Amino acid sequence: MKKTLAIMLLAVMGICCAVPSKAEFKFGPRIGLNVNKLSFNKNLFDGSNRCGFTGGIQAEYMLPMISLGLDLSLMYSYMDYDVDEAVPGGTYMEDFGKHFLEIPLNIKYKIGIPVVKKLFSPYVFTGPAVAFRLDKAKDNGMVTKTSQWVWNIGLGLEFVNHLQIGACYGFGMNNIVDGMKIAGQEISAGDLKARTNYWTVTAAWLF
Repeated sequence: MKKTLAIMLLAVMGICCAVPSKAEFKFGPRIGLNVNKLSFNKNLFDGSNRCGFTGGIQAEYMLPMISLGLDLSLMYSYMDYDVDEAVPGGTYMEDFGKHFLEIPLNIKYKIGIPVVKKLFSPYVFTGPAVAFRLDKAKDNGMVTKTSQWVWNIGLGLEFVNHLQIGACYGFGMNNIVDGMKIAGQEISAGDLKARTNYWTVTAAWLF
């Protein structure tokens, strides 16, 4: 994680220092939905797709000369989880929700199409995000860590230089489970690994 942060910080410094007088800065509200799934390393457990929501603010720093920039968001995110465990005689199911403060930092490239760029511009982005859990560590039988890391890859469309509608997929980078006890069975964090992978679709209006 430290190496990832160092690379992103160097990119931030490089973009912010390049031709600052030509840079454009915008910010505004951002809302959206996420569809997440827990992926386990043990076949005993399975996770189903669950829907949550997110909302917060987004800031964007762009260099129009090269169509390259950064966006940084501060988001409240609710993620709903579902865990199925194979037990004798059937399947034990558990669902629970978690509240997070999520901070994504992306490098963004806008694809300017000369004829229509004042109406809309496609863009692509990628970068890490860290989500800090806001509620208690234990929810029913699952004990989760205080933070989770993902790497986002996404694309979107910007309309009339203000409305941005984007979609991204986040690849979970760390084990979020400290331990689990379901249907009377205890499994330590050393034996069980789970990562959160999720789709997010958002809309932002930047001033």
